[in-house]
Amino acid sequence: MFLRAEPGRRMYLGLLAVDPSHQMHGLGSLMMNAAEQWCRDAGCIAIDILVVNLREELPPFYEARGFARCGTAPFEDPRKLRPAHFIRMTRALGGPERE
Repeated sequence: MFLRAEPGRRMYLGLLAVDPSHQMHGLGSLMMNAAEQWCRDAGCIAIDILVVNLREELPPFYEARGFARCGTAPFEDPRKLRPAHFIRMTRALGGPERE
């Protein structure tokens, strides 16, 4: 997991990954809870992420955590085999961490 402070008391979260053999056991949610709390403790008001549109299962995971789609961005990688773009998502931080 990677966190980077952004202007306006925002935090960018990237590189969140769980080994496929360990998925569906709550590890992703545990990491997200920890990241969200760390961001709150650092005084951030929002978390921003980029999700590759080809990973169709990811937007619903983040939407269930309170993230909303807020745009797109180019996905530039000469190794990509199919057209792709990023989905921008954001989540306001305010209350206690989600269960």
